[in-house]
Formats: sequence, C-alpha cells, structure tokens
Amino acid sequence: MKTLNKTITILFTAIVLSVVLSACNKCKDTVCLNGGACSDGTCICPDGFEGVNCQTKTSTGGGGGGGGGGGITTGSVTFWNSDVSSTITVITAGYSDVITSYTNPTSCGTSGCANFTLPAGNYSYSASAGTGETWSGSFTITSGGCLRYNLHL
Repeated sequence: MKTLNKTITILFTAIVLSVVLSACNKCKDTVCLNGGACSDGTCICPDGFEGVNCQTKTSTGGGGGGGGGGGITTGSVTFWNSDVSSTITVITAGYSDVITSYTNPTSCGTSGCANFTLPAGNYSYSASAGTGETWSGSFTITSGGCLRYNLHL
C-alpha cells in the first residue's frame, strides 16, 4: 500500500509539473519589447506602446481645443534585411524591435521587420545581429511618411 501511495504521489507531482511547465512555455518564443510582459503567449504592452510585440509607440495626438493641431505628427520606419540569417535587434529613440524575417517589405509595419512609429524628426539607430554584424546610422521621419530602411552588408 505504501508503494502504491508513493507511486500515485509521484505521478500526481509529474502531471502538475507538466501542466505548469507547458503553461510557462507559451512565452518561450515571445519577445515583448519596450517593457511589455508576456502572459499566456501574448504581450501585454505598457502605456504608450502597442503591437504584437509592443514595438509601436502609440501617438497621443492633441485633439480639439484651441482651433489648431489634430494633424498627423508621426511617421513610420521599417528596418529590414535580406543578407543575415539571424535575428537583428534595432534600437532607435530609446525603443527596440527585432527583425525576424528576411524580406523586402512593401509597406511600413510589415510583420517580421523592426517597426517604429515616431514623431517627425531626425534620429540615429544602432543594430546588431546574433552573428556579430553591426550597423549604425541616421534617418529622418516625416509626418505621415513611411521609410523602409535596408540594413545591408
């Protein structure tokens, strides 16, 4: 009887651990950026960010009052690469995103590219691949614009 109780206890413990570990694995391959946290395989973004990986800064445009403003004051940049076969982390304006797909995007916000929505202005960036390559430079965001930036070797 002692052996049966021990076996049941071990089996129960193994099942509980299996359930707990499988729940933890839902976030194993999820990358949440800009302070986002993974919950059940989905990124929960902090205030000011949105997107599947919390990669896009939300615009908090002024609406109403004073008779002015309300126009588009942000633009987008999408970093991409077709030369390196590892993930590339891009950092600009204090934000980061990861290139995971290696294709030439037809528009800003393309999945697998590093996407940023920023106020119009001049910015610098740095990027690094898991294989050791690095990039740095600058770009200009225009209001309502879409810049596609190729990180080529």
